[in-house]
Amino acid sequence: MAILPKIEEHEASLEVQATYAKIKARYGGFLPDIYKAFANDPEYLDPLNDHITRVLKPRKVDAKTKEVIALVVAAINNCDFCLNAHAGSLRGKYGYDDEAIAEVLATTALWSEVTRFNIAAGVHWSETQRSRRRRSTRHSRTWPAPAGRHCRPGGTSMSRICVFGSIRATEGCRPSAGRDTSTRSRSGHNCVDGR
Repeated sequence: MAILPKIEEHEASLEVQATYAKIKARYGGFLPDIYKAFANDPEYLDPLNDHITRVLKPRKVDAKTKEVIALVVAAINNCDFCLNAHAGSLRGKYGYDDEAIAEVLATTALWSEVTRFNIAAGVHWSETQRSRRRRSTRHSRTWPAPAGRHCRPGGTSMSRICVFGSIRATEGCRPSAGRDTSTRSRSGHNCVDGR
């Protein structure tokens, strides 16, 4: 049973009505009930809506992925309204069917189980693993280069490989005669052209 009333548009203050207008613009004219509950605290409703708008704006993460995340969080938190809202959005906007929704929920259940086991077992990410991850992401950079430059006939594409503390070229690439292939990478380390 709800412990807060839903503030309908005709009951809302002018301040809340202004926020409702922004929400409806984002939802194509629809006002979800959850915002009517938020409206019991107008000073919470307006900045929350602005925050939601900022976070949901596609940047490095696309809108579909954010909708899947929302469904996962709804499942973890056992929010009936949120589960139906986000499952409906995935179906309507992104073509998810029942099998796809079930796959998301199964993946959520899997990693929830694994996470709970790791917490109970006291498994932590070790400093060795942290160091290995840092080395793998920071110490090697590969940039694509045009195919065929300074390589023997029959070769495939070239790449520029920079390895911190050393210079190497992949097997089978030979510098062109009279050309010094050593360059400086953006990080300041020596690089060579290789394939």
